[in-house]
Amino acid sequence: MGVDMSMVVRNDFRQRHDITATVKKLSETAEMLCHALKTNDLLLDFHYDDNYFRIYDDRDDDEFLSEFFDIQLFNGFWLIDTAWRYHQYFNYCDERFWLREMLYKYVILLGQNEAYPCSEYSVWNNKNWEDEKMTFEKWQQSCIKDLGHDIQTLDIEDVKLYKDTFYDKDSVYLDTFSDLPKPIL
Repeated sequence: MGVDMSMVVRNDFRQRHDITATVKKLSETAEMLCHALKTNDLLLDFHYDDNYFRIYDDRDDDEFLSEFFDIQLFNGFWLIDTAWRYHQYFNYCDERFWLREMLYKYVILLGQNEAYPCSEYSVWNNKNWEDEKMTFEKWQQSCIKDLGHDIQTLDIEDVKLYKDTFYDKDSVYLDTFSDLPKPIL
């Protein structure tokens, strides 16, 4: 059994308690992503009973398998869940980090230059996870408490030199993507 890969991307949205505002923000974001990705296959999924609001990719082809995602909206951040495993974020193959580069595109589309790659144990599969009450600040403090230290900035050069297949020393990092050119969208 593997550990799922997620990514936290900050935002300025602070109205998760307001269903109308949440649905509006998700709808606008889904429309923007569809336009940027030149697809109409992004679906909105709202489960009001358990406050579950997401945008997900419903393409049923090989491209779908390579870029599957599920984006949930919270107070102060987006949570991107992928179909990939956490250790794959650190796989350096053919002179590149393919999963990291693919996710960076979504970080830019969501209006940010940095994000927090993390394992499922730092987000939805963490005992401190609160769904609709979770804020970026609460999430960050929970991670610091679990790690026993501040969230470290990912040193991509250290990852390149690492000899083990599984680099994931910590369950969450700050990735500034400073070594990558901005993707052409």
